[in-house]
Amino acid sequence: MTNYDKKEEKVLDDIAKVMEKLDKYLDEEVSLEDTPDKKYEIKKWYVQRRALHDIKRLLHDVDKYDKYEAKELEQFEKDFEGLGLDVETVAFITNYF
Repeated sequence: MTNYDKKEEKVLDDIAKVMEKLDKYLDEEVSLEDTPDKKYEIKKWYVQRRALHDIKRLLHDVDKYDKYEAKELEQFEKDFEGLGLDVETVAFITNYF
């Protein structure tokens, strides 16, 4: 196996880990919430966007995705914090990943 093949396999493993975190979060939240409310939908939206950003970064690192921007996450988190959620909710969501 060449170094490139090893690097590519590691990236695929990392992508799988991101997806497992996303699935775990979504499964936990759905089991906790019988009737999803706006707070749940915002949490779900944030976690999905964060997972997508992480996958873009991983693909960019192996030259498979050119549209990745590192500052995109910073702006996204600023916008997210500006939604007026309570501090505990923001801390829980941003620390999940």
